Amino acid sequence: MLMPKAMLRSKPIKVARSLSYQYFIQEGDRAYRQHQDWAEGDNLLDEALNAYSRAQEQAPDEPEVLVRIAKTFYLQGKYEKAERYAGKALELSGTKCGLGDAYLLLGEIARRKGQLNQSVEYLARAIQVGGLQSAGARYEFWRVMREALQERFSVLPLFSGGYALLTAVLLTPFQKDSAVSLGKLWLLAQLPMAWLQSEAGIGEEGGLQRCLDLYRYFPGSALLGNLIGRLYQEKGQFDEAKYWFESVIRRHPSKPEAYALLARLLEHQEAYLEMMEVYQKLLELQPGNPHVWCNLANSAYFAQSYRESLKAYETALRLGKDRRWKAMVAQSIANIYADIFQNHDAALAYYRLSQELDPSDVENYIQQGLLYFQKEDYDNAERTYQMALSIAPDNPRLYCNIGYLRWSTGDIDSAILFYEKAIALDSQYEIPLNNLGVIYLDTLGDIQKAIELFSQAITLNDHYALAHYNLGRAYSFLGKRLEAAQCFRVAQDINQFSQELDNDELTARINNLFDSNSL
Repeated sequence: MLMPKAMLRSKPIKVARSLSYQYFIQEGDRAYRQHQDWAEGDNLLDEALNAYSRAQEQAPDEPEVLVRIAKTFYLQGKYEKAERYAGKALELSGTKCGLGDAYLLLGEIARRKGQLNQSVEYLARAIQVGGLQSAGARYEFWRVMREALQERFSVLPLFSGGYALLTAVLLTPFQKDSAVSLGKLWLLAQLPMAWLQSEAGIGEEGGLQRCLDLYRYFPGSALLGNLIGRLYQEKGQFDEAKYWFESVIRRHPSKPEAYALLARLLEHQEAYLEMMEVYQKLLELQPGNPHVWCNLANSAYFAQSYRESLKAYETALRLGKDRRWKAMVAQSIANIYADIFQNHDAALAYYRLSQELDPSDVENYIQQGLLYFQKEDYDNAERTYQMALSIAPDNPRLYCNIGYLRWSTGDIDSAILFYEKAIALDSQYEIPLNNLGVIYLDTLGDIQKAIELFSQAITLNDHYALAHYNLGRAYSFLGKRLEAAQCFRVAQDINQFSQELDNDELTARINNLFDSNSL
């Protein structure tokens, strides 16, 4: 009996589809493995992804291909896509192979987002379903545990049977491809020698040439590429260093080390806009890392993008765990509000927050006192400075600031005592010397004492425009016009950079010295 044509076609079509699927899986696996081989210099992740995508066309709901796609996206630093594919694989996989890899990926992504509790849950599950054979899951598990403990998290309640699980993790043999491992171990053994050779300056190029020779055999090593970049940077060859860091990023877009090294290089070159771009790319990999947000804020500040700097600092403050570190971030926010936007109320709020996070930091009290003074709220300024003195009774800046406060409110005798105390605590502190000189010049009329104090301040800081100006005033009171004019001109030159004084007023002072009516 003849079989229907549909039945004749069904079996060959099914076999062809299976062969096609396996072919693309094998091609994807080949490219994926080659990319991870340090002896391979090219980025083959797009090639692997293309093959896996063709396999997915043949089997849209096959968990093993979804996990492979997720792993490839992860290495490309595309974490949202990796998370989506790994999650879908878990929905479809049941008890099929690849389940452990999906949990491992989700655990790693959660760690990079700063979600340590969730990461521990995923990684513990990866170890369980993987038959405790996953070296990667065990490594990530311990890394997350360390980070959690460092941030004083309590992670033990997140999983049951903790003792048995940890024991199993410790006793499980480390599974690796022996040939690849031996090659990497050989390279790792060479790197300290190259570094020591560079430090000792052996040979014309030191360890740099040794590293370049090693790179011929391991062109895909991020560790080696970063080291070569650092050695070029130490030699002052910044273009070469930048090339190597960028090369590592192109081949290993999911590894954060090269981004950080490139950003520091750009900071050294004062290329702050480029530095911002690098940190923004790094945040795609580590969106939950408060230190990266803080570095982005620093680079934005240097680039004079102050509002973007504020936003980044505020995110860092929200994500950070260490109270002292958060106090410094809050202080940076306050400084921007005070110095750039002249928003004293917002600045005071952040200085108070910083004070709550770290009550021992005297700088918060000093800055609050200055803001209260600018708002002419002298009572709160005095109260804030006295609080600071209870914490740091030997801080000369506090005595100097209180001296200025007392001077401004007319308490001259008290101001003199506080300025003298500041000078006694720090004989190299030029500001109280200058301010005390003004009191002797303008209030007490002791011109010689004033000249002595201004001269001491200038000896300590020759670029102190205000002290040169005041010394010029003192000489003019004695009728020493040439000496006074010289002081005013020096103050004028310095003031081009320091902007301490009114240039028009300085010019008028010089002109008045030689005005015929004043002769």
